[in-house]
Amino acid sequence: MRKALALLLCFVIVFTGVGGKSSSRHTTDGSKKVYVTETGTKYHKKSCKHAKNADAIRLDDAVDFGYEPCKTCKPPILDTADDDKTVTYVLNKSTKKFHYPWCSYAKKISAKNYEETSKSASQLKKAGYSACGHCKP
Repeated sequence: MRKALALLLCFVIVFTGVGGKSSSRHTTDGSKKVYVTETGTKYHKKSCKHAKNADAIRLDDAVDFGYEPCKTCKPPILDTADDDKTVTYVLNKSTKKFHYPWCSYAKKISAKNYEETSKSASQLKKAGYSACGHCKP
């Protein structure tokens, strides 16, 4: 009976992680850095094979921009109950395109045509703007 109990206890510790290092990827720290590419839809750890030529951004920004965690590198997952977060877009007033702030095309907009906004993508589309085909906001 003691052997069975000891075996059961070992099984519980090994397979549930009790008593060991937590493997939870969930965090409430949105300031952690993750990595995104301009054309991808996932965010990554710096060491991920899919993060070549990726830009570092805050985890909470990656989530706000619609990125999902990579299934290969398993980056942190943001736990938040805060639903009032806003996304900042960059507008090109000349071409009527909107971009994510990290987009290489947004970085090339001249000062006279550059504007930042926290309006939603649907509001911008109603106002006559179209999404950048490169960063796909």
